Amino acid sequence: MRSAPEGRTIVSFRISKNKKWVLIYFGDAEYAIASTESFEDIARPPIQPDGFEDATGFSWFILDDDHLIGQADLPSLDPGVGMTLSEKDSLPPRDTLIYIYTISSGTTTRAEIDGALPRPLNISENSEGRLLIMDSSYTVRSGAKIIPFFEP
Repeated sequence: MRSAPEGRTIVSFRISKNKKWVLIYFGDAEYAIASTESFEDIARPPIQPDGFEDATGFSWFILDDDHLIGQADLPSLDPGVGMTLSEKDSLPPRDTLIYIYTISSGTTTRAEIDGALPRPLNISENSEGRLLIMDSSYTVRSGAKIIPFFEP
């Protein structure tokens, strides 16, 4: 058993492939990585990307036993004239930022996105835990794969 931080609830969790840690989501882009043996936090991935003040908070997904892949969006630029607030909120993001978080070192690195992929895009996870790359409306799979390439 593990409790959420004070004032928070555990919204969801995913267990790593090696079953040594769990990615816990508390809502509002707040995540923790906890040991499956002690239930103590191993790491806390960042909530928002550095250098992008208007970016949304991260959504993190398990990539492998030492890495998470995270997505944040840059909202549409405000077109202003004649749109209601709800119409502005429904505009698709202007771009997607993808990052890799390395658990063992606690580092976050911006990932490259193939220029052939539609932008903005979404990373999602199916019921088997497989990562999918979708268009911004979550309706069309891109057929792309996430290929980890980590320099030694």
